[in-house]
Amino acid sequence: MDPESITNLVTNVGFPVAISVILLKYVLQNIESQFKQLDKTVRELTLAIQNLHVELKKSPSEASKKPIEKKERRSN
Repeated sequence: MDPESITNLVTNVGFPVAISVILLKYVLQNIESQFKQLDKTVRELTLAIQNLHVELKKSPSEASKKPIEKKERRSN
């Protein structure tokens, strides 16, 4: 939005409506960038899970050889 269009907006519809429109535009842009980051993160997580699945399919016997560590319980 250029300064002239902002001035016309304030003159024609009033200050509160103009501020609301400007804030809405800012919020929508901010949400868009957050959704892009979320999408990127979900894609990376999906790829990591797929790679882990492939690795586990390759060597299921090696995965079962690893001991499962259990936390010791303290008795009071």
